[in-house]
Amino acid sequence: MNLESIVEQKKVVLATDAPFWEGKMGSHQRILAIAKALKNHCSLTIFFFGSIGLQRRTQIKEAGFENMVVSYKDFDQHLKPEEAGLPKLASFANIQGLKKRRHDAFYTTFAQYVAAVQPNIVLIEYIYLAYLQDAIPSNCLKLIDTHDVMCFREYRFYQHKMLNAISMSVSYQEEQFILNHFDAVLAIQKNEYEILRKMLPHKVLLLCPHSVTYDSQYRKLNEIKNIGFIGADNEANYSGLDWFIKQVWPIVKQLNLNLYIFGKVGDRFGSVCDADESIKNMSDKLSQAEIYSLVDCMINPVFVGGGLKIKTLEALAYGKPLISSKEGSVGIDNQDENGIIVAHNRLEFIESLIKLVKQPNLATELIQQGQNTIEQQFSPESCYQPLINLISYC
Repeated sequence: MNLESIVEQKKVVLATDAPFWEGKMGSHQRILAIAKALKNHCSLTIFFFGSIGLQRRTQIKEAGFENMVVSYKDFDQHLKPEEAGLPKLASFANIQGLKKRRHDAFYTTFAQYVAAVQPNIVLIEYIYLAYLQDAIPSNCLKLIDTHDVMCFREYRFYQHKMLNAISMSVSYQEEQFILNHFDAVLAIQKNEYEILRKMLPHKVLLLCPHSVTYDSQYRKLNEIKNIGFIGADNEANYSGLDWFIKQVWPIVKQLNLNLYIFGKVGDRFGSVCDADESIKNMSDKLSQAEIYSLVDCMINPVFVGGGLKIKTLEALAYGKPLISSKEGSVGIDNQDENGIIVAHNRLEFIESLIKLVKQPNLATELIQQGQNTIEQQFSPESCYQPLINLISYC
């Protein structure tokens, strides 16, 4: 019996509250990529903490997951943990940041499903759902995909006075306690892998970056005219783009450039777009292919956050030269020749954009570097093989 047939027999349940099939946020893209990798190597089902109507079922089918996604609403949502003979969410009762995220109906429905399916492995997406581990039998391998090291991510938001961006307050010791309840922990990039190695010295850690597939049709660029930014509506994206529009755009737009804003964050710049015809809000109505066909260059002026910036990888994969803050390039090796111009401040952003506009050959060079980076560091095979190997030998 070969390795592939062994892996295919394993039952894996992935638990998430994100409509990942929409692919409109970085976290969605992350879960979508992992699910695509897993479904080729095991018997995968996805337990979704949300409603699935006709439109969503169509989207799920188009994404390639027909009959693989189960809604928690298909189960008895009114059953209390104690009525089902389950622990009353006891493991993390004293961790206030996680306690606020707990949901009895999520817990009890997930427990019903796991008891019926009896999977070999459960993969929890994001620390917000870590309390679900109480519903997983002891003979089942418990994995968690971190996306970020939460305590450091939220502390950086606190330092920058972006209190509205703090989604879960958790200390280093609390995060350590939570993650130690899992058999294996997934890290999204090398810096966070090293942090988790110190935090969890005896834990199985898997370095599983986010995978993207590069589009080889984007190899040459004749001119830079349309600049793009893509982002969900969160404080990090809003703050970074607001800074760029106020500090950088008044200078560089004199080069006859346009700024296209994609994603929900653009809805917060309606009055700015009305006042400046060179700035265009495209919202989130376009596909990835449509987005990258409209722009010649991407920017990522986000100065705070955590994890790995999916928008950075997408820009490189679609053959777009990228000017980014240092934060936007974290998690990518070979910082000198990876397709990214790192700009640390207003002057460097301005100078970099002017340089790109005036030197088309530089843009072509960056495109080649970026697609080499994607091919070498972020292919599905290199990103998810550690996870596939763990599943095969559990």
